[in-house]
Amino acid sequence: MYGVLMHASEYKMRLQHLPAEILILVAEYFFDHAGSYVVSDLKSFRLVSKRIAEITTAALNRHTQVVISALSLRTLTKLEEILKHEHFATTVRRLKFSVAYYDALLARDFSLFARYMVDREFQLRRQLCSEIRQCTNSQFSLASKEWRAMGFGFYDQDNPTHYQSLLKRGYSNYCLLFKDQETARHDGSYMARLSSLLRRFLALEHIVITDKDDNALGLSPDIAKDPSVTIRAGECERTLPQEWCDRLLIKFCSRPSHWQSCFSCVELRAKRIRHFTRHPPPVGLLPSIFAVLEHANIFPKQCRLEVSTPVNFKTLEMSSDQLLCVSRVVGKATDLSLGFYSIDRHFGPADSCRDGDNIGKQHVYNLTSAFLNTDSVQSVKIDTSLYWFAAREQWGDVKLADILPYRERRWPNLNAISLTVEFSERDLIQLVEEHKRSLKVIHAHCMCLPSATKENLVEYMKYTIGPRVEEILICEPARVEFRRFSEYRIRYSPRGHRHVFSV
Repeated sequence: MYGVLMHASEYKMRLQHLPAEILILVAEYFFDHAGSYVVSDLKSFRLVSKRIAEITTAALNRHTQVVISALSLRTLTKLEEILKHEHFATTVRRLKFSVAYYDALLARDFSLFARYMVDREFQLRRQLCSEIRQCTNSQFSLASKEWRAMGFGFYDQDNPTHYQSLLKRGYSNYCLLFKDQETARHDGSYMARLSSLLRRFLALEHIVITDKDDNALGLSPDIAKDPSVTIRAGECERTLPQEWCDRLLIKFCSRPSHWQSCFSCVELRAKRIRHFTRHPPPVGLLPSIFAVLEHANIFPKQCRLEVSTPVNFKTLEMSSDQLLCVSRVVGKATDLSLGFYSIDRHFGPADSCRDGDNIGKQHVYNLTSAFLNTDSVQSVKIDTSLYWFAAREQWGDVKLADILPYRERRWPNLNAISLTVEFSERDLIQLVEEHKRSLKVIHAHCMCLPSATKENLVEYMKYTIGPRVEEILICEPARVEFRRFSEYRIRYSPRGHRHVFSV
């Protein structure tokens, strides 16, 4: 069927006369089984026939995500353009707020920016799938080497190399986007205008707030099959066309920064690791987003909040009114996900100690308590990037009780929970005991529990939950960063159920 649909011009007449139910099934089938590249072809069919557009738009928009920067004047222009397509705007269901930001310190200091991009290129390379890494590795590695020279002042300023010139162009774009961000931040009407535009997206029910960029280069694994990609020395080495690579590098240098503001770079000649810290994110960014959602009457069924671990948890501080606003926005949510991930390593003492008297932990706990303060929630996912524990680099010594308020309240409709955070046997037993009447799915990813304890926990949960249990999974993180979890796991599912958390 895929081969038939790929020739839209030849088969468009047959397609547009199919019953509506069949058209919807076709749209949903290809999204679920063939991936986004086929969905883009299906979207093009909407240009062929008004009837196809009217029928399939809503079906395709169940999977379409609008991505906007939380603090940019360009966001307003983008939303205005989307709203011109009324049928699309009124059926799209997913909205992603990017809270990545442009750093004032990087915008002022080019040498620091160069060092930061060396570290960021290294982080990116670890995250890429093998197909994309093959196509970018040689050129990106050379670029990183030449950027390192710029970062430590060992280069000819009057005669920069090709890749050094690209870094300067990317830096110019970064500075322009920083100015755009600051204009929006100091514009008293920006948030009100943003709220007014979002109010017209009537079907929004899935909200993501994150600084994470899952595809910074905008490439898919299919790039390895592109005929313009040069294959060298067999199947394992590929090279992008230079013009294509240059555009990617400039785009990469222009991307906003994650919340995790410490990074490292190996000094060029001394070969020692140097550690640096950038400016923290703009104050009040998270509470402003929740205020915008509330004013726009957006109360999602599914909500995910995921940011990289800030060096200073004061970034997460909110007033009591702001915390109440968070609770009101998620008050009707059935699926909630909260994550703090690390893209760089922390240096020096634990953050909670730096903040003094565990004030930093309290900011985290206040936010998570407000975010999970709803009786309607059925699925909860907590993720603190536990593989950093496997590398013995603890994330502020945060434990389950510091991030999940299970000792203070219950969630009467909680069916499924996923925990990627350090906890004790007693913690998990208490959580299960309090929710044994509703829980059906438990995923627990932990580091410090002995194997025998994990096996005993599985037996306890099977007995406590009883015949309602659908899946119990206990897994530990791998000892390497590129593989998230190890192969050691205990899984119990009497009916072969495999639960997938939707957020």
